[in-house]
Amino acid sequence: MRLGSLRERLRKLGETGRSFTEEKLTELKTGQLLTRRAFLKLMIAGSVAASLTPFAIASQRFLIPRVESLEFVDKKIGHVDDLEPNSAKTFGYPGDEQENPQYSNLLIRLKSGEYVAYNRTCTHLRCSVNYEADRERIFCPCHAGVYNPGDGTVVGGPPPRALPLVELKIDENGDIWATGIKGVIGRGR
Repeated sequence: MRLGSLRERLRKLGETGRSFTEEKLTELKTGQLLTRRAFLKLMIAGSVAASLTPFAIASQRFLIPRVESLEFVDKKIGHVDDLEPNSAKTFGYPGDEQENPQYSNLLIRLKSGEYVAYNRTCTHLRCSVNYEADRERIFCPCHAGVYNPGDGTVVGGPPPRALPLVELKIDENGDIWATGIKGVIGRGR
């Protein structure tokens, strides 16, 4: 930039009342001038965005759980004589728990004699929960999540929501049937 053109610019700025910085911003917006500082800011912002992209994708997968379209068909999972009060057993529903660990569920007979069932996938980080009869609780050993066996709600630890409830039906022969699942299986909010 020549000295004469700089003097001319400063004279024009004095007439318009705008500051030298405002003119530089105007020039940057119109693309006429790219300073070293602006170039470095642009490069740093691009680098930060590129390095944070994998974390953004991973957190999106955590916060928005995958929704699977499942068909719930009634499945016999046991008989009322199979469990003593304050005991539990595992079963696969709606599919085979060997194929997909998220199909593993707990059938619990409470001390009161009532039957309840929940999906075993912890809502924190997908570890498998277990029923602890001596403490009358559902416990996740990975991060000490505790659930109420009566309704599946969170009692303690990091899980963000209750366990998915497996809907049950007991027929006239005493057979226990799983008929559906209420809630989202897996981790996330």
